Amino acid sequence: MATIARRMSAPRGEKPYRVYRGGRVKGKVPTIPRPTRERGGDGDGRRDYRGPGAKQPATGWRGWSWKRWTGLTVLVIILFLFFWILAAYLSFRGGVKDANKRLPESVRLALVPDKGMMLSHASDILLLGTDHSLNASRASDQHSDSIQILRTDPKHDKLIYLSIPRDLRVPDIPGHGPDKINAAFQIGGARLAARTIHEYTGLPINHIVIVNFHSFSKLIDKVGGIDINVPERILSNKFDCPYPTNERCARWKGWRFRKGVQHMNGYRALIYSRIRENRLNPADTDITRGARQQAVVQALKFRAGKTLHCRLGGKSDGGYIDPSEDNLRVIAMVRGESAPQPPPPNGDTFPPGCYVNRLPPGG
Repeated sequence: MATIARRMSAPRGEKPYRVYRGGRVKGKVPTIPRPTRERGGDGDGRRDYRGPGAKQPATGWRGWSWKRWTGLTVLVIILFLFFWILAAYLSFRGGVKDANKRLPESVRLALVPDKGMMLSHASDILLLGTDHSLNASRASDQHSDSIQILRTDPKHDKLIYLSIPRDLRVPDIPGHGPDKINAAFQIGGARLAARTIHEYTGLPINHIVIVNFHSFSKLIDKVGGIDINVPERILSNKFDCPYPTNERCARWKGWRFRKGVQHMNGYRALIYSRIRENRLNPADTDITRGARQQAVVQALKFRAGKTLHCRLGGKSDGGYIDPSEDNLRVIAMVRGESAPQPPPPNGDTFPPGCYVNRLPPGG
């Protein structure tokens, strides 16, 4: 301890430490950049520090601007829509061809060949609907309960539905004279029906699809049902009684539908489309029945572009509907010309006409 004390002691008047003068060095002081940190081999993915200086531009897709990303997104959407539409068209064309193959050879010979691909040329498809009622008395009845022509018009981006009343009187069923138009199907099958409708309307029938409405109801069930806007309250005539005994069916009044939008399963939609008489509206006839059938079909169809709904009409004499002179103008509308907008039915007169993107009154 004595030795340490002697070393730390200083002469009298002197401080045991020195004072140095500090301050900034005049002139530029060179800086030494930080060294670059090398990426380790452990693959931790941390970004390396590259020292001071200009920011390095990003490379690859990370360097894309928002405009380039927007353009790429739009391109992908366009390609998706193109392939989706192409697939839908091929599926539709394949279904029509399969339906044609199921027809007898004699019926196929009666069809008018398409002028080209359905994707680029107009085509007329005859839709014949049969309900084949569960009633045994109608088991052999081969009347066409629904007659429609679907015309595809890709050049004008339109689908056109022409509904033909089954009771419409035509001047001639080839080889049989004047009769209701739906009698052609019973007399000579789809071939005579196509020929009769072609001679009356002048429209070439390129394809025929025979629709069994009972099979149609299964399709409706598979898609989870459909929504129908019923324009008025309905109490139908009696058909296909839902009860097992004759006594209960005798007390049954008929099928009832309330007014307004309602969800229907396949069986209910089938009943709705087959109603021929509304006891709550005496003016309800085969014309409004065709409108109900169109409503059922439209509820299943995906609307693409403009859809034109047309109907032929006339004046009812009880058993027949005498065709109106304006029917020729409606057929011209289906071909792409002009036609009148019909007023609602008045009594026993059912004016023909066309509606764009909506159903006729009663549908």
